[in-house]
Amino acid sequence: MARFFSWMVHHRDTSCFRPSERDLYEHMQHLRQIGAGATAASHFEQAFRMCHEVLGMLHVDIKQVLSPRVTGAAHTMFLSKRKLVQAPAFSVHAIKIFEDVCLNSESMHKRVIAGALMFCVFACARWFDAMHIDDIWKNVFSSMVLLEADCSKHKTSIRKESKTRLLPFICLGRFLGAKSWGASFMEARDHFGLSKPFLPSWNESTQTFGKHRMTTCEAT
Repeated sequence: MARFFSWMVHHRDTSCFRPSERDLYEHMQHLRQIGAGATAASHFEQAFRMCHEVLGMLHVDIKQVLSPRVTGAAHTMFLSKRKLVQAPAFSVHAIKIFEDVCLNSESMHKRVIAGALMFCVFACARWFDAMHIDDIWKNVFSSMVLLEADCSKHKTSIRKESKTRLLPFICLGRFLGAKSWGASFMEARDHFGLSKPFLPSWNESTQTFGKHRMTTCEAT
């Protein structure tokens, strides 16, 4: 909005708080000409709507000034945005390293962290969802090991019904190793007496787990 107000002062002979539809459209064209970011016009449109509601632009008919050609210009600029490239998935080699850490590391907290990463991979769980797991347990039959968990808060819990329903997770507790990483993970959790949160933040100075959930930045 500051950029728009500045443009109005230099190119128009009217108040910044009573622009016309033409003013907004030509400002959109100005943003394109100066090489503004692809989302600049769209963000300006959102900011203008907010200012209209918050500041009370009494001489502005919001439906008239934000005409289809104005919103269309913003949309066209937005479509020129560089396509989002997802981060590469973990390779089998990377997962094998996590498994080795979970099975063989002398540092029990590393077994816990590597096991949590393995759980997210094999349960197809979002990191946010996994951090809100209420309970996790091991299910063993012969040589098969399963890890099962109940999640109380997840990305898809939008309606009140879903917010009061646990989301179940299940994953195989064995990958390429002869031993079960899932069993090692649960033993490491028991070593620290972990319950909730699923994976607490690790304190290097005290060599203990804290009370807060581990963030994605710390996990990275």
